[in-house]
Amino acid sequence: MRKFFSAIAVFALFSTMSAASASVPDEEVSLGGIPYGASVDYVRGIYGAPSKVSTTSQHPLWRGWVDTYHYGASVDVIFCNAAMVHADCKGNNGWATPAGITVGMTKETVLRIYGEPDSQGKGSFFYQSESNGNLGIKFLFNGAGKITSIHVGAFD
Repeated sequence: MRKFFSAIAVFALFSTMSAASASVPDEEVSLGGIPYGASVDYVRGIYGAPSKVSTTSQHPLWRGWVDTYHYGASVDVIFCNAAMVHADCKGNNGWATPAGITVGMTKETVLRIYGEPDSQGKGSFFYQSESNGNLGIKFLFNGAGKITSIHVGAFD
């Protein structure tokens, strides 16, 4: 009987460990209301025509036609084969994650909302999605601990 309870305790421990490795729900891999995989038509329906479009078929990360929609100087939405694969926000312009995080907020706010990141570098936090470790949210910070840019979608 003792071995049985020990086995259950070990199973429970490993079950919670694997659940803790997934940082953010897939729905959080979104910026300004644009989720990963959104169509060009969906984005245009929300934000209208971009101020500029760049197109290439030679992108180091994604295969196929890659279009970058530039909305002003602070937002880029990247599509591969007409589906959003990445979005960058470099200005305090109201674009937010679903949890409400925007450029200009503090590192402490990010930690309070999302908890400890899956990985961090000098001046950055990365939170991977539950279903895919190559998808997630990356925050970059300045020396004062304020968010300077938010990146969501696919990462290499």
